[in-house]
Amino acid sequence: MSLYYYIRVVVFIYLKQDAIGSEPKASPAIALTLAIAVAGTLVLGIYPQPLFEFATRSAQSLYGTGVAATIR
Repeated sequence: MSLYYYIRVVVFIYLKQDAIGSEPKASPAIALTLAIAVAGTLVLGIYPQPLFEFATRSAQSLYGTGVAATIR
């Protein structure tokens, strides 16, 4: 039974013809949003220190200095 399922998947991947249609187009708003998300991911991945400092300050304001000091 599982062989039938997996063979069917392979048939759909390799033997079926592509659907006829147009290429997807990204609007300028979607392209800008994607560019901002990629840039933010790269910046925070390379230099995460500001994010850590923000999290520490947030923990200190919520729980007081005693609990936040143990987090660090």
